[in-house]
Amino acid sequence: MKTTQHLLATLAAVIACLIPLPAQAETFEETRAKAEQGDAEAQYILGWRYANGLDVEKDVAEAVKWFRKAAEQGDKFAQYDLGVCYNNGEGVVKNEAEAVKWYRKASEQGNIRAQFNLGLCYANGEGVVKNEAEAADWYRKASEQGHAGAQFNLGLCYLNGQGVEKDAAEAVKWFRKTAVQGNAMAQFNLGVFYHKGQGVVKNEAEAVKWFRKAAEQGDVNAQYNLGVCYDNGQGVMKNDLLAYQWNILASANGKETARDDLPELEAKLTAEQRAEGQRLATEWQAAFEKRQAEK
Repeated sequence: MKTTQHLLATLAAVIACLIPLPAQAETFEETRAKAEQGDAEAQYILGWRYANGLDVEKDVAEAVKWFRKAAEQGDKFAQYDLGVCYNNGEGVVKNEAEAVKWYRKASEQGNIRAQFNLGLCYANGEGVVKNEAEAADWYRKASEQGHAGAQFNLGLCYLNGQGVEKDAAEAVKWFRKTAVQGNAMAQFNLGVFYHKGQGVVKNEAEAVKWFRKAAEQGDVNAQYNLGVCYDNGQGVMKNDLLAYQWNILASANGKETARDDLPELEAKLTAEQRAEGQRLATEWQAAFEKRQAEK
């Protein structure tokens, strides 16, 4: 089965940003006064204010100072954000082992983002000895709390037998959970499972459904597969024009196989149909880019 590259490596660079807080009724001065008196929540909020430049000049080093004070008092959000700072070298010298230390403290208190990041650290051997079983265990903890990235990675673990026994049905289970949250890579992989009948009863119409969801989010592999489905009439009524449209989009987005298939698809169409397919693809791409810009 063709799958997306292991997201463990991809997501390692996507360490979650500092958690935004709800609007605070207190002024900066009131928060600082509480923080200086040892209030852990106020210390965390003060750190967040410095990190984001809210009512004060942005100062990540000062943010780290207050995150540390709150973290040492057991605040799981401060522990997580302090881990992020060490992981990224923001406001402090980058130190992956120190990041792991604080992620672990927050994870043991149930912080979902820390659990996911700790899984990434174990998967990639960053700040800790690489251990795929530990990675899968932390992904599971975060997955059970609804973390979409952890669910996807846990699905990949089951698909590839990384840290767990290979189990296509379990992979489908976790891909589905994150696919319904809008994860395009999971949607694509779920489409492949249905197309292959792997871990689930083969269902071409269901495969098309998931390929379409991923394709509409710009997933190039899903765009190509959706075009193939239209070309072959698999799970959908055969439609050479739509096959051509999706193939153009996949080709334009870098799918070499799609580019290679274009001449064969064009040969099935009249000049007018080719022009129409190109128009549909151009309009779709423009609408997609507009939606992305508005996000």
